[in-house]
This record gives sequence, structure tokens and C-alpha cells, in this order.
Amino acid sequence: MWCQVAGKQYFSRGLDSVVSGSSGWTTLETPFLLAAGQTVEKVILNIVVNGKGTVWVDDVTLFRESLQ
Repeated sequence: MWCQVAGKQYFSRGLDSVVSGSSGWTTLETPFLLAAGQTVEKVILNIVVNGKGTVWVDDVTLFRESLQ
């Protein structure tokens, strides 16, 4: 996931959210930590497929969660 903050691009990887083979619908999360006062201007979801296959994406949701 790419996030634009103050005109600069940063990324976060969901390395613990790996899917392989055939499976049903799965909920996956990719965290991105912001410092106090930072605002995300743009988010780009990037999916990497190693090899052949089809990935279906539905209901992408962004949410904010406190670390405290």
C-alpha cells in the first residue's frame, strides 16, 4: 500500500497477509503508522501476484485506529 503524506510517497507491506493456492474470500489488513498530526493525501493499493492467477478485490476500507 502506497500512502502520500506531505507530498512524499511511503509504503507498507502486508507480508504477514500472504495467500496462495485456491481459497474463498479472505479479509486482509495492511497497517500504516502515522505520526501525530500527519494526514494521508492519497492511498494506492498495490497487489503483487507471483506467477499465474486471478485475484478478486471487493469492499476495500480505510480506517483509523488509535495505538493507545
